[in-house]
Amino acid sequence: MSNMGSRTKDDEPVNLLSLDGGGVRGVSSLVILDRIMEKIQRRDGLEEIPKPCDYFDMIAGTSLSQSCWGRLRMSTTEALKAYDDCAASIFNKKNRKTGQVSDKYKSTALKEAVQNLVKERGMGEMMRDPENPKKGKVIVCVMPADSVATGETKLELGAGVRKGLFIDAAVGFNNPANYLLKEALDEFGSRRRFGCLISIGTGTKSTETVRVKTGFKNYTKAWEQLQGLIGMVKNVATDTETSHKQIHDRFSRFPGSYHRFNVPDGAKEVELDEYKKIPQLKALTRDYLGGDSVGRQIREVVEGLGARGRFKHGLTLGHAYFPDSDQLFLSDRSKAMGIPSSFFIGRQDVLNKIDQVFCERDTGGVPRREFLLWGIGGVGKSEVALKAAENLDGSFKYIFYVDGSERSTIIHSYAEISKRYNLGGTNPETMFHMALEWMGRLADEWLLIFDDCNLSERAGFIPGRGKGNIIYTSRFNGLEHNFPAHLVYHVEPLAERDAVELFWELLVSWM
Repeated sequence: MSNMGSRTKDDEPVNLLSLDGGGVRGVSSLVILDRIMEKIQRRDGLEEIPKPCDYFDMIAGTSLSQSCWGRLRMSTTEALKAYDDCAASIFNKKNRKTGQVSDKYKSTALKEAVQNLVKERGMGEMMRDPENPKKGKVIVCVMPADSVATGETKLELGAGVRKGLFIDAAVGFNNPANYLLKEALDEFGSRRRFGCLISIGTGTKSTETVRVKTGFKNYTKAWEQLQGLIGMVKNVATDTETSHKQIHDRFSRFPGSYHRFNVPDGAKEVELDEYKKIPQLKALTRDYLGGDSVGRQIREVVEGLGARGRFKHGLTLGHAYFPDSDQLFLSDRSKAMGIPSSFFIGRQDVLNKIDQVFCERDTGGVPRREFLLWGIGGVGKSEVALKAAENLDGSFKYIFYVDGSERSTIIHSYAEISKRYNLGGTNPETMFHMALEWMGRLADEWLLIFDDCNLSERAGFIPGRGKGNIIYTSRFNGLEHNFPAHLVYHVEPLAERDAVELFWELLVSWM
């Protein structure tokens, strides 16, 4: 038998592949994926090892070198060889920069490696397959180089007005699974059947707490402690397991819909740039794949992805991204409204602007006033919103909070409002609607913090009747176009002076 090729029926379930970032550790992802492809080859009696792009409708990663093999329609065997060759050229000593802490290597070698791969595959500069297959679409998560203070390697991407310098989105988005689900929803539609989401990591690494000690003897270790602190912050910023746990909770009631593979302590054994340890990492990964529980999970994946694979959970992409509200229960699924950090520094310009927009009035809460805090994840949008709410506390009888990260958390947040004000109801969906109706009827002024909003259409998720005051925070690209320019504030990283002040305050508090 020959390889089955790309299956392109529009009624087939959509299968998604998410790849964590991890430098040379990305080879671990490929070894795991290679095992899955080998099992499918044996199951379906294929002459050659199949390509991931023939089984996954969309593939996401956080780096060009990690994801381009998907766009280039390579087999895992070809990708592993290319990875070995590329790692040796990118992470060798000759390509290393001097006097750099975060940006250790020149971008030239990476750019040349990718260009050579594209040339070898004969797909042209735009990497377009002339057969225009429906499967194997690839997204690479990047962010504008000027959107975050970092020394990461910059690459020029895009064309025309979209052309610019970008860095990979490893900081804050090292596990792109959530963004992959959103992209798939936009690409294939909410009614398309959902198959499975396979998420593959590049090795776990425990985060150790660093405590700075005082005293004259310990000042000699200040540089070592500072390096440890920087490393701890970076580990938190590039954490992938938090996203995994969120997605696992979302799909836990639908067997076969989500699978996660990640070698325990793989990141601890091999650093991002230790390409000479690639054989060691491959061995660690193969040992991990030999475990009984992992083996069972691999078999489940193969059952779903194979030629005769079937998915019994019955989910659509819409259900996968917005879990069915009928299956929600009141729990601790959504975030509760917090208080601004005691270390809040700067941001006075945006706080003054918010004060002006939501100044006191005597109009019964009409017309509605809205303001959007927009920016990349982790930049401090929620902290600004909470600080603004604290400053405005005397102007509003009610201040509400909604976790807008997904439909289930929105419903849960409104259900909590219903519970707090004794509006009645026991079903979350009913309590959600009761809270919306009650808030819309209030004659007193109220303020709603709608945190992490990713809804392009907000009708049905905010109180009606055009009353009240709402501060949105969002990282959703495009939401800002729904607001007048003077009611949108792009939250950027702290100014250098404020960042240094915050760093020293935190340092002193830990002493």
